[in-house]
Amino acid sequence: MNQQQIKYTIERVGQIESKKLAALRVECTVPAKWLTDEHRLALVQGRKVKLREGLTALRRRDDIGDVFDFSKYEWSERKTADFEKRQEAIKADASRIKDEIMLGDHVAALELLRKFEA
Repeated sequence: MNQQQIKYTIERVGQIESKKLAALRVECTVPAKWLTDEHRLALVQGRKVKLREGLTALRRRDDIGDVFDFSKYEWSERKTADFEKRQEAIKADASRIKDEIMLGDHVAALELLRKFEA
């Protein structure tokens, strides 16, 4: 492979890696869930939520979320437990293919690129 072909192939690996990582982020993202004020009030009135642990005093400006624990019912966006492991596997594959392109023969590199894209 000449320099231009190597550069192109490395760029393709980067594009495929980015596409796979973006799809993984979407697949492994648990969307945020937020409660309305009315729903929070209903949970408090229904005694479904407990006071936060370690609460020793109430202040005039405390928010209801400072007083009661709504963590079972609402959360921020987060990734699934296997996200990091799967992300590292994709990055490792891309790195291995780039090494093969730079140090190996072009036939093997092309085959690896095709497998990575699939």
